[in-house]
Amino acid sequence: MSEHDINPETLNRRRMISTVLGTVGGILVIAVLISVMLYATRDQSPDDNAARAAKLAEVRAADAKAVTEYSWIDKSKGTVRLPIDVAIEKSLAEGFKQPTTAPVK
Repeated sequence: MSEHDINPETLNRRRMISTVLGTVGGILVIAVLISVMLYATRDQSPDDNAARAAKLAEVRAADAKAVTEYSWIDKSKGTVRLPIDVAIEKSLAEGFKQPTTAPVK
């Protein structure tokens, strides 16, 4: 036997160790995934729910204001935000036109 030949007993031991480590590693990965899922789906406290509801109401109010009121987008360039119903009426009355762009210098 040359020095590179592996003893069958050593080979079996290495296979067994690899199998055990792979199995234990797989189980640990699954356990971590289950832990993350349980943490992410845990029940929220009433205070958390109230804060989330208040934030959602604030975001919805800002969205409603953005589509129903006039406002400046860029006052220095004269760009305004139109209410959605006005924008639709103007688009239908004038037809779609490509937006004009500033000349490239």
